[in-house]
Amino acid sequence: MISVRVTNEVALGVRKYAKEIGIPIITDKKLARKNYATHRRYDYVNFENIDEILRLLLWLEDVENAGQPVQDEQLSSEDKFIEGEDTKIENKDDNLKN
Repeated sequence: MISVRVTNEVALGVRKYAKEIGIPIITDKKLARKNYATHRRYDYVNFENIDEILRLLLWLEDVENAGQPVQDEQLSSEDKFIEGEDTKIENKDDNLKN
């Protein structure tokens, strides 16, 4: 379900807050733009995009279960399931809370 759908300064504020409370921020511009164009707030993710979303969630679950800190270089298109240069993750060890 799409729970946050914002742009510009509001989006930057959401990202800043998430980072402050230790939520990993994953940026996949291609996927984000596709979801923004095809969904509204509180829509369920459609079947066309569900595979990309599920792969991302599975990767996050693997990182969490392994107790590994989330690093920028951990999310690369060949190691993880997301393609494109627009994909990155923002969050450092000091922002993670267990």
